[in-house]
Amino acid sequence: MSDVALLGLILGVAVCLALWSLLVGMHRLLSRNRLAEALAPRRTAAPINLMAELENLWGLKGGDFDRALAEAALCGLGGFSTGTLFLGLFGGIAVGLLAFGFGPRLLAGRRVRGRVKKFRAGLEVALEIMLAALEAGGGLQDAVREAARAAPYPVSEAFGRIREKLEGGVRAKDAFADLAREVPCRETEELRDGIELYESVGGAQALEFLRGVIVTLRKGLTVATQTGQYTRGAKTTGVMVGLAPLGFLAVMMLISPDMVRALVATGRGQVILGVSCVVYLFGAWMVWQIIQGIEEF
Repeated sequence: MSDVALLGLILGVAVCLALWSLLVGMHRLLSRNRLAEALAPRRTAAPINLMAELENLWGLKGGDFDRALAEAALCGLGGFSTGTLFLGLFGGIAVGLLAFGFGPRLLAGRRVRGRVKKFRAGLEVALEIMLAALEAGGGLQDAVREAARAAPYPVSEAFGRIREKLEGGVRAKDAFADLAREVPCRETEELRDGIELYESVGGAQALEFLRGVIVTLRKGLTVATQTGQYTRGAKTTGVMVGLAPLGFLAVMMLISPDMVRALVATGRGQVILGVSCVVYLFGAWMVWQIIQGIEEF
């Protein structure tokens, strides 16, 4: 190994450790609760738990740590390879470190959104079943039991867990609060609030109020389904616009590889390519925010 390569390796490791320390420090600073720290009794600093720090960084809430670690390794390797190709060794280290730190968080968020989307698709049926059971004179536990029996998966599984908790003596508001944490969306939060008010008020008036909450949620889900059908074309257009530059780059690599190679081999080309990547990532983020806004609407 030459002296230049050895020096580059040493500097790369130093930059990697410095960026990792900065990344962890910024995450801990942004996630601090100063009010809780002020009210909590003073105590000696606990030793740093690397696994707990990674779970916080990756946004794991009772998730599979081994799966997240494998995803982090793949994201880090892919980021390092891509960054080294376009930005050199130090750029590859920085990109790989960022991908290692935030890649699993993005993938976990995507899985949560997929689970919420499947749950919302079947929640309308469960609410209709609960409403029919309440209008037939049954109580909340009867309505939950019917929804767990007849609703589609994964709603039936979630309501089955609620039924088991209710039969085990758990209060309804606590059972539905667990559902809102498992499937974080507006519908489960409103259902949790409605159940909490239902238990607080009690009596026939509370049952009528719960019927009104379920009817409102069911209408909202119907509107959301219709909106999703109307805006599917806009989302598809957004994805196509985001993928168009990558397709153009692939075509240029086949037609004129020397031109693309100049972007990687020369200093001026690397600068142009770096600026283009930043602009493209910003544009892709904007398109993604638009698509997410359409889905949440």
